[in-house]
Amino acid sequence: MMLRTRLNALPAAALVLCSTPALAGGDGGFSTVIWHAINLAIVLGLVVHFARKPIQRAMKARAENITRAIDEAQALHADAKAMLDDYEGRIAALDSEAAEILAHYRSEGEKEKARLIAEGEAEAKRLETEASRTIANELSRAKQALEVEVIDLAVSAAEQAIREKLTPADHRRLTSEYLSGLEEAASA
Repeated sequence: MMLRTRLNALPAAALVLCSTPALAGGDGGFSTVIWHAINLAIVLGLVVHFARKPIQRAMKARAENITRAIDEAQALHADAKAMLDDYEGRIAALDSEAAEILAHYRSEGEKEKARLIAEGEAEAKRLETEASRTIANELSRAKQALEVEVIDLAVSAAEQAIREKLTPADHRRLTSEYLSGLEEAASA
């Protein structure tokens, strides 16, 4: 507060000192210039005397603020550089990680493909075996049906042949031989 009062008194003192030669009157000349120079020297001396320390403090504070701002800017620059390096590293890591993931999925796809092919081949073999078994069964049934049909045809042909060649006397003789064979079998 006292410094502010002194600084406010400084312009008033300068006006008083500068106006003294003008008030003295005269034609001016060289002595006026000397008085002006003396007044100027006094004013400058007073300004330097009273304002030197505040100006020095202000300049020192300004220099410290600038230094601090430069230090902060350098720290921010270093942080930004570190973040940039970190992000560039992450990007590079992402590229390699993406390649690894892609390779992993390709490998898994190949394994799945091989598994599906193996399952398909196993299923094909199973179906082939089942088809062979079904064919064998159907062939056996067809053979049996054919045999039955052949037997039926043979019996029909034999019956037809017997009817054509068998006489009533042959019929009686065969009937009596059959009955006597039954009696012998019953007695034995």
